[in-house]
Amino acid sequence: MKIVSFNVNGLRNNAKRKCIFRFLKNKKFDVILLQETHSSLDVEVMWKREWGNAPTFFSHGTTSARGVCILLSPQQNWTVHHTESDTEGRFLIASISAGPKRLTLANVYGPNSDNPIFFDSFFGIINDYLDNDAIIGGDFNAILSNDLDKSPGNKHANGKSSSEIKNYMKEFDLVDIFRELNPRQRRFSRVQQNPFTGSRIDFFLVSEGLTPHIKNCDIEPSIKSDHRLVVLNINPQFKENGPGYWKLNNCLLDDPQFVNHLKSELGAFLTINETPDVSPHIIWDSLKCWLRGKFIKHAAEKRTSQTKEIDRIEKLLKATQRRIDSGEVSLQHKMRDLQSSLNTILEGKTRAAIVRSRTNWTENGEKNTKYFLSLEKRNKKRNTIVRLKQSGLVIADHREIMTTLKEFYRKLYSSRPTDTKQIDSHIRVAQLPQISEEEGSFLGKDISKTECYEALRKMGKNKSPGNDELSTAFYTTFWKEIGGAFIKSTNHALKMGLLSGSQRNGIITLIPKPDKDPLIVENYRPITLLNTDYKIISKVIAERLKLVMPRLIHDDQKGFFKDRYIGENIRLLFDVMDFAETENIPCVVLSLDLYKAFDLIEWVFIETVLQGYGLQSVVQWVKILFGKATGTINNAGFLSESFPIKRRVRQGDPLSPLLFVLAIECFAQHIRLNQCIEGINTADKELKILLFADDTLCFINGSSGSFNAMSEEIRWSKVVSGCKINLEKSVTCAIGSMVKTQSRSTAIQLKWTKESFKYLGVTTAVPGSNLDFFQINFSDPLSRIKRIINMWSRRGLTLLGKVTIVKTLIIPTLLFKLSVLPVDVPNAFTTSLNRSLFTFLWGSKWEKVNRKVLISPVAEGGINMMDITTYIAAQKLKWLYELFNPASQSTWKAIETLIPESYLWEAIKLNLPNNHALIKTVIPYRTLRSSLTAARLVIGPTSRKDNEQRNYLWLNKNVKLKKRLLFDKTLVEAGVTEYNQLLKPTGQYQTYEEVCEINNIAASTNHSLKFYELLNALPREWDQIQYKGNARTKEDITMLKDHLKDYAVSTKVAYQYFIQQVKEYPEKRRKKWEGELNLTTNFDWSNICQSNCYSTVETKLRSFQIKLKLRAVVTNACLFNFGMIDSPNCVFCNTETDSLVHMFTKCKMIQSFWENINGWIVAKFRKPLIITDDIKVFGIQHEKSPNLINCILLGVRFYVYRCKVQKHLPNVDSCIDYINEIRKTEKAIAMKSPL
Repeated sequence: MKIVSFNVNGLRNNAKRKCIFRFLKNKKFDVILLQETHSSLDVEVMWKREWGNAPTFFSHGTTSARGVCILLSPQQNWTVHHTESDTEGRFLIASISAGPKRLTLANVYGPNSDNPIFFDSFFGIINDYLDNDAIIGGDFNAILSNDLDKSPGNKHANGKSSSEIKNYMKEFDLVDIFRELNPRQRRFSRVQQNPFTGSRIDFFLVSEGLTPHIKNCDIEPSIKSDHRLVVLNINPQFKENGPGYWKLNNCLLDDPQFVNHLKSELGAFLTINETPDVSPHIIWDSLKCWLRGKFIKHAAEKRTSQTKEIDRIEKLLKATQRRIDSGEVSLQHKMRDLQSSLNTILEGKTRAAIVRSRTNWTENGEKNTKYFLSLEKRNKKRNTIVRLKQSGLVIADHREIMTTLKEFYRKLYSSRPTDTKQIDSHIRVAQLPQISEEEGSFLGKDISKTECYEALRKMGKNKSPGNDELSTAFYTTFWKEIGGAFIKSTNHALKMGLLSGSQRNGIITLIPKPDKDPLIVENYRPITLLNTDYKIISKVIAERLKLVMPRLIHDDQKGFFKDRYIGENIRLLFDVMDFAETENIPCVVLSLDLYKAFDLIEWVFIETVLQGYGLQSVVQWVKILFGKATGTINNAGFLSESFPIKRRVRQGDPLSPLLFVLAIECFAQHIRLNQCIEGINTADKELKILLFADDTLCFINGSSGSFNAMSEEIRWSKVVSGCKINLEKSVTCAIGSMVKTQSRSTAIQLKWTKESFKYLGVTTAVPGSNLDFFQINFSDPLSRIKRIINMWSRRGLTLLGKVTIVKTLIIPTLLFKLSVLPVDVPNAFTTSLNRSLFTFLWGSKWEKVNRKVLISPVAEGGINMMDITTYIAAQKLKWLYELFNPASQSTWKAIETLIPESYLWEAIKLNLPNNHALIKTVIPYRTLRSSLTAARLVIGPTSRKDNEQRNYLWLNKNVKLKKRLLFDKTLVEAGVTEYNQLLKPTGQYQTYEEVCEINNIAASTNHSLKFYELLNALPREWDQIQYKGNARTKEDITMLKDHLKDYAVSTKVAYQYFIQQVKEYPEKRRKKWEGELNLTTNFDWSNICQSNCYSTVETKLRSFQIKLKLRAVVTNACLFNFGMIDSPNCVFCNTETDSLVHMFTKCKMIQSFWENINGWIVAKFRKPLIITDDIKVFGIQHEKSPNLINCILLGVRFYVYRCKVQKHLPNVDSCIDYINEIRKTEKAIAMKSPL
């Protein structure tokens, strides 16, 4: 298939158009994407006729600008599934098929100006089409490489558009196929003469999965345009995915009749087969094979039945639609029932897609079928390897790829010769702690059925199992029936020292590492999918081990422990950097990354280390779990031959992280105990090493002795364990006084960085670099947030659905870095982010309700919208709580507690910017400074000093002695920080002795000289400042500590506390409703806010009621005032001005409708009910209000609003049909299995 993109520079001229059409036909292209056609609706038919009898699609511009067109060859048998275009002639999307393969084609003509908003919008729309492979071509008016895509001297200015395109290429796995196939060629698609300028602004972006099928992509000569042809040639023989292996559909477990029948058959199977002469392993594996057959048979029968049912309903729908079109309008009720039945079946498929897509968000009642189906397919493609480099050449044949993958991992997991004596000696030197005899007995006890079930309950419900594909949901459902057989098989494994055959194999799935070349096999992370029965055994041992691990592993290791937090290591890193600089201490930071650490570690080393801790019983189980293990590579459903695994701890095995931490602790212990390695002394502790799993930081004093000793420890660690340093990702940097030292040791072959290095997901700027610390850490998350907002903006989400997106998809992109980085978030950042979030929430820049109302809890009139500024403060406050919490023994506190509490209290009270010279001098640690703003919010404005007159004494540009700013540590520590504290009631200065006596300072001659220097430096204009009293305040840091105990025990508690300070109640809106509905002042508004939310689980209805309560439902009067419609009148009566109270209560047409609904409810429930105006708007409000009736009333309200939007009168029968649809939805959501 040949596809061409061509900017024709206008086709209005008849001769030019015919010439170009003839030229393109002679080239025998199959698909033609034309830009800048200058087409309009009046020429469409003529142009189609001129092209020939083939599908032709247009997006019209004007007669002199824009316009795009897709021409398909008449020689192909095309099926066009769907098309979409804009109204400006900028893009055109077509979903087409030519044979079995379905493709998404897009034709783009980008704006001449730098307009990233256009591409943001375009990619947001095409996202809905990416469940199929995509080819996006056209004139983008942007280049992707400044070096290769333009001629020298040509200043192509559309940099923002280019960045936006590249961001979405990364997000959607799109490839610039010309550059992919021609990495260093400088070719231009548009050339202009006098002066000569060339650029490659015309190109194709194709889905990564299509790249193996691209024969070539070239730029060829054209006619009658300054743009050249860009030609893409695709191999029409697309390979399908491999057969894969059977997977249990958990939806089958929702069929109680099938489950009960299978349980009874299970009992019979075990009764017949459990005999003494048959191995429990054989029985267990046979049982799983038998179950597999049962599930396959039932799934096939159910699928056939479902397909027949869908066909039957669709035929009835067509027949019913024809009869309605013929005038039988009474059949609309039947039509809705049929459509509802079809939706129920199809939504079941969507729920399965949600689970398989592994999305971390789903919302009851939100309709995002297209998204989840697309996400599932895209995730599968992203994890498919379609090309690899082998010996410098790119291979695309799947057989060669599978062979390459298998050989790579077979060699990787092959053990190397090891010297056990060296390992024993190395571990003895590490002086590893020992478990007690009691702990050994606990670890070595028999595995029980109850223990296995508890382990099963703690496992993820939707984790992918191994090749038997029996999920945790299956085991949970059938545990009572199969648990006994499982325990017998497990005990048999303990006796034989080997698992059953099915339990020993793992399916290895390869996940591409972010920002790495996907052509390099090393750039994939191998995740082993293990059978659930294997993971139950491993999980039991892991849960036991977790109970003794905290005593065995030093607090410097933060990985995989419940009460140890990754952020503590990051905080300590910044504290050490600031401490070294403040104290002028020589120090070097080594950031060590282990190359494929989990994959290279030797089993003999793990077993010997475990024995070093006294964990002999764990060694026994490790040998069973690892014994005769095999692996099978899965790539796009193609499975390699199994190969033996001789080393590694498998990612996907519950026990693996704990085994690795125990093993690497040996290396850490060697560093700690090696006296030739000198670390950095902080207070009474020497710090040498920090770890989070294999991510390691080492601190040494920079001496040659320390470097040499460290190098030797790294070498020996590789010898005994198999793990080696990744030289590409490991770096060294100087801090403290070492920054000024020119010599750099080469004892360890690591690169020295003067700019930055990454540690645990954050980028650390090295002292002396000019990098913007905030920018280097938050530019990528902000781009990601922008793409998330754009992706979800067009999905028709409800107000509450959007809040969920903010909390579960948007905020987490910032959460970690905001919580661990010592950075003051710029106001411009929070302002911009809040603007984006609330624009997303409302769908426009028109915010219908005050933000401070929306951040309130539902019970107080809000929607629990996230407040970014408050959340940042809550994150910072939690660190202060830990600082003053005596139960916390975190290492970073040893540095931060060096700052006197009086200094911290004065810094808080001064209320100066955190980057002010005085604050930075008093509090030299960034981590503490970043928490000052949150602390000030807690103590309140009455405890903060007024700095409006700027009469603080120290590091004040107005207080200088011979151009030198002043700072007196003794006076600051005593709390003397402002001018007023130097005065007597008469306005005269106190003497030095008086100041010392009042503030409990030990007087000295040298210090008195400094005091009088201060008085001489004070500006004369301060003499006019009136004495305000200098009595010592009784407030001190105890006040802050008491507040922290109450409000900062967790980030959640701190956030709720802050929200209470800033939120607002919608008082004006409440009073407006009270006046319009004649409500009493004691009307229970809190109940109004909650009752309707509790009456339904459908977010669409909940969101509507919240908007109505907050008067955010748009009326015709409002739209008229904005000039959006011609009349402010009600669409129902067309005589009175539309308003909320009129729409739902006062309109005569609506009053009659409500009377009929009232009668229907009374007849249905056989209870007296009078639907008053307040009930029409807010439902029944009393302590025991019936949720069912309120749900019906809410449905009626929403139906009325929907009729208003659709501009037709409400109908009781139609409304009852809608209420029945709500009932079905509520039932489906209530019965839906938890994801």
